[in-house]
Amino acid sequence: DDDDDDDDDDGAAAADADAAPAPAAEDDFFINSSMCHLIGMLPTVFFSSWTYQWGIRDTIVLNLAGGLMVLQKFFPTIGTTRSSRESYDPNLQEALYEWTYQEIARFL
Repeated sequence: DDDDDDDDDDGAAAADADAAPAPAAEDDFFINSSMCHLIGMLPTVFFSSWTYQWGIRDTIVLNLAGGLMVLQKFFPTIGTTRSSRESYDPNLQEALYEWTYQEIARFL
């Protein structure tokens, strides 16, 4: 019986070692690659309103996403980070809610 108990303890310890670290209080988005932190290091000029209007931000983000898709397998991790700056904007949240409601209204 003692041998069986030891096996159970080893399995639990291994499962705990593989568990994801507890997210920081301000984090709300899970990531699977340490490359994801590079996006947060971009200068804030790339997130100014004029970059949306000219499509510059979209071009930069699409290129980064393509590169991230290729490179993420070389830098695996289990972690958390903050979501995009836009996701915390109450005006954008309301606009997204209204747009979504209008789009699905016919199905309600």
